[in-house]
Amino acid sequence: METKQLKPNDKKEEKKDKKETKSKEVVKIPISANASGLITGSNLEEQYRLCQYFASSGMVPKEYITHPEKVFTAMQYARELGLPPLTSLRQIAVINGTPSIFGDLPLAIVRRSKELSYIKEYLFDVDNKEMCLKNGNIDKEIVGAVCIIRRKGEDEREFVFTTNDAGVAKLTNDPVKHPVWAKYPKLMLKYRARSMAIKDVFSDCLNGMAIGEYDENTVIGEQPEFVEPELDDETKEVIRKVEDLFHQLHWNNAKQIAFSNRYGKGGLRKITKEGLKKMIEDLGVVLEGKVETDTISADAITKE
Repeated sequence: METKQLKPNDKKEEKKDKKETKSKEVVKIPISANASGLITGSNLEEQYRLCQYFASSGMVPKEYITHPEKVFTAMQYARELGLPPLTSLRQIAVINGTPSIFGDLPLAIVRRSKELSYIKEYLFDVDNKEMCLKNGNIDKEIVGAVCIIRRKGEDEREFVFTTNDAGVAKLTNDPVKHPVWAKYPKLMLKYRARSMAIKDVFSDCLNGMAIGEYDENTVIGEQPEFVEPELDDETKEVIRKVEDLFHQLHWNNAKQIAFSNRYGKGGLRKITKEGLKKMIEDLGVVLEGKVETDTISADAITKE
């Protein structure tokens, strides 16, 4: 049997190929644990790998499942607040696009700061009495919740949130939109009063983080709804003609947008009636072949 002898140059090429193949291999560094057994990542890649494991575990809130980037961001927020990253995931939620803490986590943050002197919370009835067994009024109508709080070195503060306040904020009018308020009104009244107190007295401890029970319907929840103005019949007909001309020219969306932007930004509905009529005139010139359609680009549209 004939053995093929490698030439010196061939051996060099073979070594070079092996070296290149080896360099292309991705070597994953094992993720280590700290002294207490908690798994941590020492760099960005390791932390992201951990987030991938958490996101696919099925043991995180549903908004984080299969979304490691959301897990990563929430854990960074937790670290900024000095909280255990993984356990904090259960009480960090995204509400209207803003990361928010909720439940008992805001109070836990305040307690960890060691700046809290005391806090007292209770519900009260129509006689402004605390609702408890001692007062024999637990079956009476609830009027609201009180949170009395004091920070070390400061005076005591009192915050109240009533059922009337909840009605004005439309928290109790729609059980579909606010199911928790419909199921647990007492608890939510208490959380709302507490949130007001913590945001006012311990804003520095929150680092600007929103509180779900408070900000959902105030700062970030009540965004003004944009109502698109109704177009008159003539304008609708002009828009229809423009769209028909686009269809005849077989232009893709990029060309349509580029051409429309000459007459106004934001789409056909935002262009004035005069601008739309001018569009029809110019599109007619293009359709007649007086202007080559290939010259229409996102950067420059040939005119006249």
